[in-house]
Amino acid sequence: MSNTTMINMSENRNVTVTINLIGGVEDRSAPTPPSVFDGYDYIDYDWGNNATTLFASWNNSTDRHLIFYGYRILENGTCLAGSCAPVEVDQVTQKVISGLTLREGITIP
Repeated sequence: MSNTTMINMSENRNVTVTINLIGGVEDRSAPTPPSVFDGYDYIDYDWGNNATTLFASWNNSTDRHLIFYGYRILENGTCLAGSCAPVEVDQVTQKVISGLTLREGITIP
């Protein structure tokens, strides 16, 4: 059963949508943590030589239902400028992030 309500678009440009879902099973258990790699294709590298691009991949997270992922880039525990909000990537398990300014000698424990 779904209900849709629309308010006069010509006056205030506001739309309210309400959806009632019936059935399903509530999932109260968190998924298991994924294995995270600092390389593409689930390969873990000891070092990198690219100062503008990060490669990351993750796998082996389990749950009873679909798992949707997100990521955030930190440098020594602090968000990169303008990158503190998590980036949602749905069910993608590999990502190339370009346009960064990475500094040599900075490690994350």
